[in-house]
Amino acid sequence: MSKSYPTLTLKEINDMRHCIGLDRQAPYRRNNLLFYKPYRNAFLTSVNGPDFILWQHLESLELACRPSGPESRTFSLTDDGFELLSAYMDVTFVFPKEKKGAPSK
Repeated sequence: MSKSYPTLTLKEINDMRHCIGLDRQAPYRRNNLLFYKPYRNAFLTSVNGPDFILWQHLESLELACRPSGPESRTFSLTDDGFELLSAYMDVTFVFPKEKKGAPSK
């Protein structure tokens, strides 16, 4: 059974790409598949600006969160956000493996 994804606007997709640096670095190709290793996961907005409202919407869809608390203007993608962006862009995200003995999340 396939998972149902919310429909996003082009602006939302582009902001999600910018959040993880995908707008500055191209994914690499291996075995005819695209892969990308995010080097950041943060998007800073102004208070009550259009970006803030857009990211609040992404947060309501559980695609983004504010790691520093509900008063923060900095948003990050959640695992669901990465999964949705992966489906939209047809890119597999590569994350560094946790160091041995590190606590799992």
